[in-house]
This record gives sequence, C-alpha cells and structure tokens, in this order.
Amino acid sequence: MRRTLLSCLAAAALAATAIPLATSTPASAAAVKCTKQTKKWKVAVEKAPVHFKPSQNSSIVRHRYKDNPLTSYWSCTNSSANPWVCVASCVVDDGGSGAPRLEGEWIFQPHLRKR
Repeated sequence: MRRTLLSCLAAAALAATAIPLATSTPASAAAVKCTKQTKKWKVAVEKAPVHFKPSQNSSIVRHRYKDNPLTSYWSCTNSSANPWVCVASCVVDDGGSGAPRLEGEWIFQPHLRKR
C-alpha cells in the first residue's frame, strides 16, 4: 500500500513539474507579425464582433455594424495566419522576452472592406 502511494505521489510530482513547462510557454514573437498602418475601412458584414485581442477566442468587447466607418492603426497576422486590424485603444508591444502584448479593439479583417 505504501509503495503504491509513494509511486502515485512521485508520478504526480513529476507531472506537476512538467505541466507548467508545457502550458506556460508563451507564443513566440515570431508567431504574430504586426505592422503599424493607418487605413480606412467599412464594416462589410451585418454584425462584426470586436475582440480584446486578435483572436476568435478572445473576449468580445462590442460589435460594429454594417457600413460603420473605421480607421485601423495596426495590422497583425496571428499564429493561425488570420489577419486582424486594431481600430481603438491599440497596445502592440513585443514584450522583449518572447510574448507580445496585443490589446485593444481588434476586428477580423475579412469582416471589413476598404473605404
């Protein structure tokens, strides 16, 4: 019984030390490519979600509706090769040590058309 308990504890301790290494590794700066740009857009879809970060999984902060005019300040391609534009409160920082900090109001670029 003791041997089984000790081997279970040892396996749990080993797993606990391995998990943070696998889950805490941030996306590399090379995975996200951003360029500073100012472009004028209009919303092309009926209701476009505006995300806090350039990801479909990020929280939605508001919606923009068809034909609303927008100005983008940054354009980024995320690690999934999806194009996003930042239209307000843009924070684009390479982080210096790997994980870029991307925040603001981001819209998936295919939801937009040029003005």
